[in-house]
Amino acid sequence: MPIEMIESRFTTPHYSGAWFQFTGDRHELRKKIETHLRLTFQDDQGTLLVNDRGPFWQGSVAIELSYAHTHFKNQGAAVLVYSQTHRLGVDLERTDRLLEKSPHSIAERYFHPDERSSLSDEKFLNLWLKKEAYAKFTREGLKKTIHLKIESVTEVEFSDLPVIPTGYQAIIALQT
Repeated sequence: MPIEMIESRFTTPHYSGAWFQFTGDRHELRKKIETHLRLTFQDDQGTLLVNDRGPFWQGSVAIELSYAHTHFKNQGAAVLVYSQTHRLGVDLERTDRLLEKSPHSIAERYFHPDERSSLSDEKFLNLWLKKEAYAKFTREGLKKTIHLKIESVTEVEFSDLPVIPTGYQAIIALQT
């Protein structure tokens, strides 16, 4: 998907979502998300709030939601996923984003020992996205969940989003 088409919507049987351009301004992004959800659910009084457990919707409609954003080299994207029936978490990264530290040093510090063997850069990114999405799913934060072995997690199903812009990778953790 070209960058100019990044603002788009998608729907699956279990959740819906939208892509937004992200300039690096989180306040602006939250306003875009709030507007999107108000229009989608016809909830004029609904408000997007964020606390230490993540974002949540306070309105007349019960919505589970998660969003992620990334910005690199003056290009950025954000993704919002939401559902009225399933708990979820999502993460997103640019595939060309340079890491300050090597993936292997990050894996050595944070990944389960079984996850470190034969870890390529591509496998690292996929595993990192799953760990971030799972942390958002549990609402416990990355510090409490990052050392878990992702293969041992059974309450979620990980999958790519149905629509992902070129140059990005995104994974959703969806309640099974």
